[in-house]
Amino acid sequence: MADEQVVKRIDWSEVFSFPHIFKSFKMASHPSKLVLGLLVIVLVAAGGYVLDTVWSVGGGTVREKEILMYVATPPGEYQRGLEAHEKKQLSDAANLKADAHNQRHGLMGFLGAWSQSSKGRGGVAIEVFRANLDKHNKNNEADASYDTVSGDQMLKRAKDEKQSVSELVDDADDKFSAEMKKIDDLLDDVDEDAEKKIEEMKLADEKEDEAMDDIAFAMAAAEQAKTARRMQFARAKRDVKGVGIYESFIDYQSDCVRNAILSIRHLNFLGGLTEYQKMVQSRHVPPASLEIDSGLPKPMETAPKDETAGAVVYLLMMAEGLRFLILEHWVFATILLLWMLIVWSLLGGAMYRIAAVQFAREEKISIPQALKFSLKRFLSFFSAPLVPIVIIVVVALLLTLGGLIGSIPVVGSLFMGLLFGLAILLGVGAAFMLIGLLAGWPLMYPTIAAEGSDSFDAISRSFSYIFARPFRALLYGFVAAIYGTITYLFVRFFAYLSLLLTHTFVKIGVLGGGDALSTEADKLDVFWQRPDFWNLHTLNTHATGFWGDFCGVLIAIWVLIVVGLVASYLLTFFASSSTAIYFVLRRRVDATDLDDVYVEEEEETLAPAEDTPAEEEKSEAPAEESKDDEEEKA
Repeated sequence: MADEQVVKRIDWSEVFSFPHIFKSFKMASHPSKLVLGLLVIVLVAAGGYVLDTVWSVGGGTVREKEILMYVATPPGEYQRGLEAHEKKQLSDAANLKADAHNQRHGLMGFLGAWSQSSKGRGGVAIEVFRANLDKHNKNNEADASYDTVSGDQMLKRAKDEKQSVSELVDDADDKFSAEMKKIDDLLDDVDEDAEKKIEEMKLADEKEDEAMDDIAFAMAAAEQAKTARRMQFARAKRDVKGVGIYESFIDYQSDCVRNAILSIRHLNFLGGLTEYQKMVQSRHVPPASLEIDSGLPKPMETAPKDETAGAVVYLLMMAEGLRFLILEHWVFATILLLWMLIVWSLLGGAMYRIAAVQFAREEKISIPQALKFSLKRFLSFFSAPLVPIVIIVVVALLLTLGGLIGSIPVVGSLFMGLLFGLAILLGVGAAFMLIGLLAGWPLMYPTIAAEGSDSFDAISRSFSYIFARPFRALLYGFVAAIYGTITYLFVRFFAYLSLLLTHTFVKIGVLGGGDALSTEADKLDVFWQRPDFWNLHTLNTHATGFWGDFCGVLIAIWVLIVVGLVASYLLTFFASSSTAIYFVLRRRVDATDLDDVYVEEEEETLAPAEDTPAEEEKSEAPAEESKDDEEEKA
């Protein structure tokens, strides 16, 4: 009995490797990495919006939902829709300008919205406004000579004067600004004139008070009508002019990420693959061959029709969005993706370096130290994912060249038939590189950060670990996805609760000032509406004038810092979890200890992540020994 040993505690991280991934939350929530992630988001967004501005000068915009149209429709149908839109765009711009021209004179849109928002109250105010409008139109020279213009007439003028779409939209914008100024000028005297008219009617006191209240209500409704008119014009303008390529791309990708997170929350990974396969199949050329029908349902017909799309489908849809960007706007895509890679190589590399040292040694390095490390190995971080891409592109060009030669009549077909085996071998090599790139890319940066090596070592190790332990890597990725979703929802809930309480408590002290939105709204609602879980910030840019927009932007900056930190957590968790996965795969494949990490000279003295009494004793012991050595030497 005395020789029996009792197991008091099991170190599950030694029995199983995946518990090491659970360190990712602590690593990802480190302030230095969150700041770096926020800088990545800000710099990438700044570059993207600058590109949007430059491209929009030449009309380089896309329609709303165009990426989804590209993904979900056959190429021929999409191309025909795009051509039809481009032909119709000039006509739509002419209609927009004609409508702005007509609206500026009669203010029909504003008056219609005002009548609707006033709900039958304050009719006297609207009557006074109409009377003042008639007087203004008679007395003003430009309005007195006004003539209604149809869209066809405006289109004919535009063609005669060779006006472009952007010029027509700019003209419409100027006319709309004149319309809003005219509304403001006419509204200045409406309440006073309406009150005088009520007094002249000599109503009973109660009726007069009620009529005065109706006038106040109508004036508030006028502000809401102005907001409605601004939004109506802005929506029509966006339909004609389109949205920025980056703005549309990032909005589409963000929705894919959000839907993927929601799918993982419901443990739905493979749902909807059948419908996705049907969508992809619809883009292919139909075969001209006879197949034997066994009578059994086809593979795409066996899945339930109400199957909800899962995380894998949304990841594939993200790849489809990237395909749209590269194939349809390749110059824009090249500049944007290179800029993103530059930012990620510098700031992301620093993020991975902090994560590698923290995981291996439970110590932290400063942001300047991490940036110095990533700057010294910038070319390694930058070229690691590019090398496989270049190889795939070279293979694609060789196969394309072979296809061109094969297009030669008679001889080309023979050439294609004889050498098609070589083409297949090149395709196998491209498939190997593509799978290694997609699955191994998350391990390339941790390799450089942990080993201090170059891009070729990063490619070699990442490919080796993925192909040597594919199912283990898949398991680690699965665990990281579930754990990351849980922690992200917690981080987002914390941010949501913080912003909600801020909005609620500030709103208690704010009095009025929200007539532009609703009679129940206040100034804070105009600047920043009450956040919800999936939409933490809404800026009402069409509900205020210049000063209100300026103040709203100031509030938006502070709120967007919180929103940016939430988005930054996704980046830091990805970097932290992929670093943890790299270390545990390295131990499995190369039998390397988890605490083995490359340390540079300036990083020899590192700050411990958490000081313990035992560590303090260890740190004091060498100091005492060195003191004894000095006495002996004396």
